Amino acid sequence: MFPILLLITSCLLFSILAALIKFNSQFIHPIEQAFFRNFISVFILIPFILQTKKIINNKKNIKLLLLRAIFGGITMILLFCSYSMIPLSQAMAISFSTPLFIYLGGISFFKEKESDLSSFYPLIVDLCSDCLSIQLRHCLDQEILYKDYTYMTPDVGSLTKHYEDLIELLKAKGLLGSSKRCLEVGSNTGLFIDKLSSHVEKIVGIDPAENIVKVANDLGRETVCDFFNKNSSETLLARYGSMDLIIARHMFAHNEDPKILLEAMDEIISPRGSIMIENAYAIPTLLNGEFDQIYHEHMFYYSVINMQNLLKTQSFELFDLMHSKIHGGSITFLAAKVGEKSISSKIEEFMSNEQDLFKEDKIFKKFNKKILEIKVRVLNEINEDKSQGKLIAAYGASAKAFTMFSYLGLDNRVISYCVDTTPTKINKYFPGFGIRVIDEEAHMKINADTIIVTAWNYKEHIMEKSKDIFKKGTKLIFPLPEFELQIVE
Repeated sequence: MFPILLLITSCLLFSILAALIKFNSQFIHPIEQAFFRNFISVFILIPFILQTKKIINNKKNIKLLLLRAIFGGITMILLFCSYSMIPLSQAMAISFSTPLFIYLGGISFFKEKESDLSSFYPLIVDLCSDCLSIQLRHCLDQEILYKDYTYMTPDVGSLTKHYEDLIELLKAKGLLGSSKRCLEVGSNTGLFIDKLSSHVEKIVGIDPAENIVKVANDLGRETVCDFFNKNSSETLLARYGSMDLIIARHMFAHNEDPKILLEAMDEIISPRGSIMIENAYAIPTLLNGEFDQIYHEHMFYYSVINMQNLLKTQSFELFDLMHSKIHGGSITFLAAKVGEKSISSKIEEFMSNEQDLFKEDKIFKKFNKKILEIKVRVLNEINEDKSQGKLIAAYGASAKAFTMFSYLGLDNRVISYCVDTTPTKINKYFPGFGIRVIDEEAHMKINADTIIVTAWNYKEHIMEKSKDIFKKGTKLIFPLPEFELQIVE
């Protein structure tokens, strides 16, 4: 109710102001009134400015502020003059046409769309007691999520090392070779395609995001733009033939019906072909309290148990796996048709451990306790810095950041801006939070005092270049997987 009361009070005072201007116009010229209104306001605002020293010290947008002041001054003079010339009721009614001009300006100059209006959706996670599938209760339309996609796979050292590990795993299992044909589902810009191309006869990608696919093809990484399903699989089969290896990295979680993916894979896979599926591993996600991994693009949260149960619905089975630390803890599954491959003992070991953690909701109780601890520690740091007048920003305009901001209750009143390196995200805003995304160059002109690192999964990469993009003494808050503070030296 408080913000509403503030707004109502503001409207009341604005109406009284208009009436006073009308009355005073008999004795004082409107331009004089505009001058003294702004002159006196300076003295009212000085205490607030002195309290937040950053406003005085921050010269990042001085030209824009001057431009805003010029337009604001002209606007006020015209408004005050109108009050003196025509009936107040007419002047006020016409002045309320402002939202129309703002709406048209938003479309013309900022390329905003009606769909840019913030929409909020439920984010509830359920556990199936039969198959132990962990999944969202509500799923969004995939056309909304992926047709105009902003995430582009970053080419960073930690990922490069991980790709090398994946390639070594595939080599060790005899899944690569000069005669092998490979398909990557959800290939994004084709970075992994590029890494694998020298190890196979043929590799092609498929991805539904038109803007991302264009980037991939421009880079020479052959990619088909389509959702992966039985129909597109049949088209791929006719064009490229059957595939010896199908790769699906961090995309199974993005599909509300993963059986459709398996059916499509069954359509195009060769008789003795294999599947490599990689996802965030649900176990460390829950144990480490990685609550920001839960967002609308992640519809499923896979363990070895529920992945095995899923594969069996299409006569596939796991034959090996690899657990890695990438993205806060990921797991790579290797699968083939039932009976085609010898089964690694690791499968049973992982499943036994998971069964114990799922008993009596043990793992979810640990998750709830962990995320509360994280929330308290992060907010204590941020609130302390905010009380001292420090400028606070974020690094990483990822989908995970939405969940983090929501859970922590952070918006543009606390987070001044968010830094990101993805071109498709720059100068856009977090819907519902009003936090603007800027690039590193723009950030270095501002230099916030405290940075909450929402892209904590790229911590190593961020720390490597921290001295180049953050001023000395900047506090970096890594909320996950373990709360950590770093001071830039």
